Amino acid sequence: MVNRLLLIILLFCSMSMASGFFLEDERPVPIKEEKSNWSYGFGTGFSFLFRQLDLSLYGTLQYRINNQWAISGVIASDILESRYDFGARGLWYFYPEDFLMAGVSGVLLVQESETVFPPRISFGYGKDFLPWENAHFFLRTVISISYVIGDYIESSPTELGIIEINQVVLHGEFSILFF
Repeated sequence: MVNRLLLIILLFCSMSMASGFFLEDERPVPIKEEKSNWSYGFGTGFSFLFRQLDLSLYGTLQYRINNQWAISGVIASDILESRYDFGARGLWYFYPEDFLMAGVSGVLLVQESETVFPPRISFGYGKDFLPWENAHFFLRTVISISYVIGDYIESSPTELGIIEINQVVLHGEFSILFF
């Protein structure tokens, strides 16, 4: 009986000593690569304007100042209408992936009578998604509202010759940015 008990104790001790062998991995831990402060990308978006959705293409260049602040330049073009947007945005990250956005831009409107370039201000909320840990890009969604200052956006004339005007536009955006 004592021999069996001694054998069981010896067996448990040898198992506990050998169990740490597999945990002591001598391979070095890979150093996590730092993200670049610069990122660039493209995307698509929609604007709710004149009771319809307009599709746009976006190009973005962003510089991340620190963990909370970033600035970006944006170029956008409406595919169906002659509207182009050029501007800058300030981003405040209040959570690692969530941010509030404020922007100033100019909207180049090619209308039937003339071409105008009124300023526009935008405010919105966005979120960045890293699809997996070692990805070299992230996905971004933004929803914002903008106001055209001093002028308005005209719609194309309808069959009856009616032209609608608008100053407030609701935007949604989906982009992919590389760093």
